[in-house]
Amino acid sequence: MTAITVVIPVWDAYVPCLPRAAGSLARQGTGVRLVVVDNASSVPVPALPRATTLRLERRVSVGAARNAGLAAVDTPLVCFLDADDELLPGTLGRLRTRMTALPSCVAAVPACEAWAESTGELLRWAWPRPLAYRLCRHRRVLTLATALRNAFPTTGAVIDAAALRAAGGFADCDHEEDWLPGIALAARGRIDLDPRPGRRCRVSDGSLYGAGADLATMRANRRAMRRALRRDPRARTLALAGGWALAAAHLASACVKAAPRRRGHARLLSAAGAARHAADGARQDGQVVA
Repeated sequence: MTAITVVIPVWDAYVPCLPRAAGSLARQGTGVRLVVVDNASSVPVPALPRATTLRLERRVSVGAARNAGLAAVDTPLVCFLDADDELLPGTLGRLRTRMTALPSCVAAVPACEAWAESTGELLRWAWPRPLAYRLCRHRRVLTLATALRNAFPTTGAVIDAAALRAAGGFADCDHEEDWLPGIALAARGRIDLDPRPGRRCRVSDGSLYGAGADLATMRANRRAMRRALRRDPRARTLALAGGWALAAAHLASACVKAAPRRRGHARLLSAAGAARHAADGARQDGQVVA
């Protein structure tokens, strides 16, 4: 049975969340190894049973911390998890089985659900994007769609470690760092999207994602992503052919995402509020689970 290594970067305020994230691995029913990346945390990171802890000498971006963990992985399959996330029971085994059934598969991605820390509500999160489920059988089309807009997460997914290394790993940034590997992996093989929830994310304004990013940061990150795609032999043709159209699409989506009502978890939380007060439920990124 092929073992899977789970990589969890952690630092500062995320440290108290780590035992819960690590505890969710015990409910996977499959061989799991754990690599904890201590991202120069000012809060001591506890030693976990049967886990390898890699301490970084200085604070780096989330993407760079994940890449440091990837370098320590010696199993064929890897899964990246945020310290404030949990894997739902049986997720890793189910995703590994789906990958085995598709020889060309380089990543199996579950659906997400979100837990609102402030209210205790459990929310359905349309992530991966609904359209991605229809496109995932057509690799080139999914690659193009993912280049235009981040279509699926690469956290909480089971990924072929060799393919991820060949793709260059995660982007060296703190926001949308998993977008670049999504495009590069789609350019290399099949992405299998499982509609069943497999990852539970904590929704909090105090989290890195919840705080969101400003327009200047997103524009800089997306420019760096396009440069990385032009250097990637598998994605180079797409990046060059897209040219100004790709840049324009990235700018437009960044402007929308930087708006106060869309920034961070704002839209997800507003969808939850709409679901509580509208008889027909929310028509946005999330809805309250009945």
